[in-house]
Amino acid sequence: MVKSGVKVRAYSLDFGIEAISELPHAERVADFLNIPLVKVPATPKQIEKAIVPTAKALDLPFGDGVTVPLYLLCTNFIQSFFATIVVVEAVRSLATIRRLEE
Repeated sequence: MVKSGVKVRAYSLDFGIEAISELPHAERVADFLNIPLVKVPATPKQIEKAIVPTAKALDLPFGDGVTVPLYLLCTNFIQSFFATIVVVEAVRSLATIRRLEE
């Protein structure tokens, strides 16, 4: 995807605890692929704040210890994705307006 011009990003949860962190692995992969790494905070405070929104987002009241961190990861990704879409659409709109003005 990168070779075809797609701006690819890697995402990894940052639990803020070095002993259980997978960030060094994610950083190596991102470096190897030459893509940026987005570190999504998943500290105890962020997880506590996300419990109710996660529960509201679930169709059924099922989950395990990874449900809330995955919710944080997906929320961050969706915000980045829509921010990218908004920028792309704004650029396209400006280009269209400029063509119409010519």
